[in-house]
Amino acid sequence: MSRLLIAILIFINSGQYNTYACTKLMWNTEDFGVFIARSEDFDFETIPTLEVRAKGQSYISPGEASNVAKWTSKYSSIMVTLLGITSVEGFNEKGLSISALSLNEDSDEPVTNNNEQELINILIIPYALDNFASVKEAITGLEKLRIYRADMNEDTKFDGHYVLQDKFGDSAVIEITDGKFHAYHNKKYNVFTNSPTYDQHLAAWEKAKPENQSQVSGLFPLPGNTSSQHRYIRGKYMLEAMPLPTSYINGILKINSALPTVAVSIVGGMYKGKPYTTATQYTVAYNLDEKIMHIRYQYGDTFTQYKADFKQLDDGKNYVLDATDPELAGDITSKFNEQIGIMKLYKQ
Repeated sequence: MSRLLIAILIFINSGQYNTYACTKLMWNTEDFGVFIARSEDFDFETIPTLEVRAKGQSYISPGEASNVAKWTSKYSSIMVTLLGITSVEGFNEKGLSISALSLNEDSDEPVTNNNEQELINILIIPYALDNFASVKEAITGLEKLRIYRADMNEDTKFDGHYVLQDKFGDSAVIEITDGKFHAYHNKKYNVFTNSPTYDQHLAAWEKAKPENQSQVSGLFPLPGNTSSQHRYIRGKYMLEAMPLPTSYINGILKINSALPTVAVSIVGGMYKGKPYTTATQYTVAYNLDEKIMHIRYQYGDTFTQYKADFKQLDDGKNYVLDATDPELAGDITSKFNEQIGIMKLYKQ
C-alpha cells in the first residue's frame, strides 16, 4: 500500500514543470465504424490491469455525503486501470468508449441544495460504462451529478477531463472548469490531448490546419514538440491524411501508425529533479463494433504487444489480467483470471 500512495503523490505533486502527455484519436469510417487509439504517458509505473466486469453489479461512490452516487451496472465492459484505484480507458457492450486524460484546469462542481447525487471523479469511467449506451446519454446523465475531484491529501487532487465516443460516431469531451460542467459535443471532434481547455485546441487547429486537401502531404509543416497543443495539431493532421481502412485489422494498424507522431518515446529533460514531459507507457486501440482491445506496453525493459477479445470474455463473469506481464504476446484472451478487480473497492 505504501508503494501505491507514493506513486499517487508523485503523480499529483508533479507540478507545473511536468506535463502528462496522453492523447486520444477517434476515426469514424463509413465501412468499418469507429476506431479508437490512445496513448498513456507517465514518468512512473502505473501498474495497469485489464478488467472485464459483468453487468448487474452494484457500486457506491466513496464519500461522507448522504447523497453519494449508487448504481447497478446495466452493461458489461472492459477497462484499463491505474494504480489499483481508478480507470483511464474502456468501452462497454453497447459500443460506448470513455477515456480520462489529465487537465490542469479541472475543478469541483459546487455543492448545491437540489439533492443531486455526488460522484468522485476517479469513478467517472466505470460509472459511464455501467450506465450509458451513447454519448448523448452519457452527457445528460453526468450533467445531473455533482462531480468532484478525489483528495489524496489536504493539498492534492486528481485532475482530468473525460472523452466519449460511441459506435454511431458521436463524440464529446467533458470538462469541469471554474466549477461549471462543459460538454464539447460534435461528431467532428476526433483528437484529444491535455491542457489547455478544449475550446483553445479547436481555435489553434483553425489557425494551423491545411487550407485544402492538396496540402495534406509530407511537405506540410507541423509543430513538433511534446506540448499538448502541438500533439493535438499533429493528431488532427494524421487523421486527415489517413487512407481509408480495408478491414478491421487494417484500420487498427493504420490508426496505431498515427500514435507515434503524438506519443512521447522517451522522458524529456529534467527540471529540479523532475522531467518536463512523460514517456508513453502503453497504447490502446480498438474498434467499437469489433470490440477487440489491442495493447502495446513498454516500461523499463518490458516491451509487449497483445490483444484481448471482449466478446469472448463477456460471459457474465468478472476477469482481470496483469497488463504488465512481460510474457504477453498475440491473443491473450484465454489468460484472464476470473476475479473482481479494482471495483471491489466500490462494491455496495
